[in-house]
This record gives sequence, C-alpha cells and structure tokens, in this order.
Amino acid sequence: MRRVTCATVAALIVALGAPASAAPSAPAGWKRWSAAPADCTIWVPERATELDELTWTRCPFQAEGCEALGAPWAARTGWGFGGRLSAASDCTHSYLAVTRAIAADQWETIVLEDPGPHPTVVAAVRQQLPGAGCVVGSVALRRDGDAVTATLPILREAAEAAPVVLLGTPRTLIDRPRIEAFGAPGAAVLAREVAWRSGDLLAVWEHEGRFAVRELATGATRRPTPATAFRFLLEPTPVAGAVLYAAWTGDRGSVWADRGGASRAVLADPAYSYDRFASDGHDAVWTRGRGFVALNTFHRAELWAGQIAGGTVVMPRRVAALDDEAALPLVSLGDGHAALWRSGDDVRIVRLSDGQVRRLPAVAMLSWDGGSGGLEIAGGAVWARASLRGAPGNDLRIVVRFALDALPVVGGAG
Repeated sequence: MRRVTCATVAALIVALGAPASAAPSAPAGWKRWSAAPADCTIWVPERATELDELTWTRCPFQAEGCEALGAPWAARTGWGFGGRLSAASDCTHSYLAVTRAIAADQWETIVLEDPGPHPTVVAAVRQQLPGAGCVVGSVALRRDGDAVTATLPILREAAEAAPVVLLGTPRTLIDRPRIEAFGAPGAAVLAREVAWRSGDLLAVWEHEGRFAVRELATGATRRPTPATAFRFLLEPTPVAGAVLYAAWTGDRGSVWADRGGASRAVLADPAYSYDRFASDGHDAVWTRGRGFVALNTFHRAELWAGQIAGGTVVMPRRVAALDDEAALPLVSLGDGHAALWRSGDDVRIVRLSDGQVRRLPAVAMLSWDGGSGGLEIAGGAVWARASLRGAPGNDLRIVVRFALDALPVVGGAG
C-alpha cells in the first residue's frame, strides 16, 4: 500500500470532533458558494484573479526549465501546501490544482491555468475549519479525450451523511458545476477526498479501502468487488468505459476491471504480485514482484507498461528491472513517462518507450513527494512538490514545474 499524507483528512478529523457552532463569516473579498450544500459553508472569491502570494520564480537549484511556487504564507500560518496535487493538459493549456493553508484555520484550493510567471486563477474555494459543516476534498484534474475534466468531492461531517461531488472543467467547476449527490443517511458512500471521472463514469474513493462507481448517464451507483479475497481495493481509475482498480490481499496484488457491475481480472497470476497500478487513460504502468519478503518488498521486481483499450490493459511489456529486495517505489504516470519515487531525494522519470531515465535534482533542504497526488506528469512537465527535510512530510513548502526535457538523463532504468 502507498502512504497517505493528506491535510484534508486531518482537517476532517478535527471537524468531526468539533462542537456545532455558528457558520463563520466570509473573509473580505469572498462570498458564499451557491453551488455548495445549504448547510455547508464554502467561499469563492469575488475576483479570483486577485488572489495573492502566487508568485512563480526561477528555481534556485536548477538554472533552466524550472519554476517554483513558494509558500510565503507559511510564516504566519505555520503550514504551506496540503491535500493533493493534480495536473492535466489538453495540449493547449495546462492546469494545476493545489491546496494551501492560507490562514491558521482556513484552507484554500485553487486551480491555475498555464502555471508559471503569469498564471490565471480559474477556480478557487476556501473554508474555515472547524465549523464549516463539511470539508472540501481535492480537485482532481484528468485528461478525457480532447478536454480536461475537474472533480471536487465535498465530505460531510456526519459519517452517515452522503457526500456531494461537483463536476465540470477547470473553468466551469465553480460557476456551472454538475452536482452529484450520493444517497440518503444510512446508505451513504463514506467518501475520501478523491473522485475521478472519465466519460460517463465517476469513481469515488472511500474509506476502508473500497470505492463507489456512479454511472452519470443513469445515476446508478455500485460498489465493485473482485472475485477474490482482498483486504483493500486501491486506485480506482475510470478509463474507456470501465473502472480499473487494484486488489490487495496483504501480501499480493492484482488488477481488475469493472464494467457494468461485473469485475474480471486484468493482471492476476498467483506467481506474481501486481502493484502500484496507475493509468492516465492511454497508458498504464505497474510493478510486478515475485518472492514476497515484507510489505511492498519482493525478491525480484520489475516495472511493466501497457496500453488501455476496450476498458482493459493490452500489449503488456517489461520496461525495466527494479532493485532486488527493496521497497517498491511510488508510481505516477503521464505523457508516456512513469515517475518512480524511491525516497525524498531519489525520484526517477522513466520513458516507457525505451526505458530512458531522467532524474529530479537532489536538493539539500528539500524532500520530494511522490505517487498519486504527490507528483504528476502533464503538458511536457513534471509537477512536483516538496517538504523541508526533517519536517512533517505533508507540510509541503514548494511546488515546482520542471520542463521534462530539461531534467538530466542519467541512463538506463536498472
């Protein structure tokens, strides 16, 4: 299993234990969001383009092809970025979603178009915790055909109250969202902070290692289960009319596809463990391990890749060997490359076509984040974030855009 570092979840725990109180007042320049549930206090800016402290500068640790967004507000709030990072591109514009602790008790999620020296803020929401009546999840940006979609879950404070997921594009998510509500009390989807969309399928991550699928054309909702014993279901990813997901038993993983409520095995062999599955809707990557040693560790492990077609994985092929008897890297995927996070100073970008490896710079004071929600590849760039070395790993103090072709080539993927 991959590690979970999410300030949003921590905020939810605080909110759940807080006594009921009057809804907080909107800060200056903000107004209540009309698309939010009536009992949920979320604010949107009156003029999103006027958000401050969003200055991108040239990276001090790389001369070319690198821009950084720092967190100057952390000096007064004690926290920088949190939640999940998400990035996507439609080949014309790139979009980046981040969450920041803009005040000691206020979290703000923003979506930037063409991040860099002159970005445009196309979406922003803010709330004060506790007392908001709900908790905003993370904006998930996904390339879907020729467009970029945006999804935003709103988690309710009462565990038996169903979540709401808002759908749109980066530019319509605030002003003209589609709103999907999930059930009545007692039949709730106990959502986490992530929901991903592709076409007419919406996958909502849940607690206890489960997930729910909503068919947007009919409103039908289901919780898929594979025809095998499992402890957790991970990384549900809607692609090409199906939802691909990983099943984990405690010592072995497999990959399944749910279509119309029926799940079938896509990558499953009792001799191997298939882990770290990731897909961007075009490509898919995973690790294949043999000889269980310990959690996420195998005697032999390899990086594999395939393509998505008909809601399954086709043309699987071995890309590279991984270190023997070492913990599996966290994996994310985009633009025909896989990002392998081995440690805070060892992040490698592997080109799937030939195994060429580039590497993020090791910076003395920084520890790079990784995996789904921590590091993204989109629009010809690697979008990374880092905490200060020795500080809490979910207190991120910098977000960086690396031009993919500006990262140094370090050789093969072994």
